[in-house]
Amino acid sequence: MITGHNADALERHLEGCGLTFIRNERYATTQMFDSAALGLNYLKDKCGRILFTPVDVPLDRARPHRFRSRACLPRLRRQARTSDTDHSKAR
Repeated sequence: MITGHNADALERHLEGCGLTFIRNERYATTQMFDSAALGLNYLKDKCGRILFTPVDVPLDRARPHRFRSRACLPRLRRQARTSDTDHSKAR
């Protein structure tokens, strides 16, 4: 996963999910595809296929298994329930 803005918080949040983090230290002065190039360069010769999701939050809550490792699903489900509860209280 390529990180930049809020990298520390994002990496801490997803720690233990089996992800490799690559930081774009120049995120404030570069474009999204510069970050993509960092990731693609890292993956060169490491795999035959990749999933590229050009979004800030690559999680489809309806189908989280498509975007996260199965090891993270229980935690993500708990967080989603907590988040839904918190939002309903704020209304």
